[in-house]
Amino acid sequence: MRSDMAAPILLFLAATMAVANLGCVVQSCRLRRSGEARHVSTIPLIGGGWVLLAVAAQWLSDAPPLPGWMFLVVGLADVSTLSLLYLPIHRFRQRLKAERSR
Repeated sequence: MRSDMAAPILLFLAATMAVANLGCVVQSCRLRRSGEARHVSTIPLIGGGWVLLAVAAQWLSDAPPLPGWMFLVVGLADVSTLSLLYLPIHRFRQRLKAERSR
């Protein structure tokens, strides 16, 4: 693989993972609506890892740079990454709810 093509390919892999994770969330919602107890799990850290690798490949490459917004959009479009960012807020709300119910 040529070094000037590494960043776009890695960014494409990150976007593919973001779409797959979104599909997992949609399928979990459909299963819940139909009454099944199954859950389709997302893969939280892989998509963000691909984005970080794409940033590193872009930084080390001599190719014309991709726009920075592309990395940001793909990184934040991943539902599992957003759920990891929301996790501390969710835990804090659970703790407050538990203290109020005492």
